[in-house]
Amino acid sequence: MTDKIIIKNLKIESKIGITCDERKYLQPLIIDTIIFTDLKKSGFSDKIEDTINYSTICKEIILIIQKEFETIECVAETIAQNIKQKFNVEKLRIKVKKPKALLKKGAQYAAVEIER
Repeated sequence: MTDKIIIKNLKIESKIGITCDERKYLQPLIIDTIIFTDLKKSGFSDKIEDTINYSTICKEIILIIQKEFETIECVAETIAQNIKQKFNVEKLRIKVKKPKALLKKGAQYAAVEIER
């Protein structure tokens, strides 16, 4: 299947980090989501009910990120499992970037990417 719904650079503030000090303050996470799905029906019908509503996906991701996390690995896995279950998705790819994680080391961001 080569059809995809892509949500790029969804920026959400989250309490994330290994230490309590790190979780005291909101930090930005940037999330990319690729959902592999057949878009043929919605392409012909022009009906939102024949596709996966990307606005609904964004709302779901925002709700998930309200939880406190220690690792971006857990963020990615939680998002993937939630979307797969709620939207009956067979395959997806999630990338979670943490821009402030390695600023002092000179890196633009730390990230994980998973495919389920």
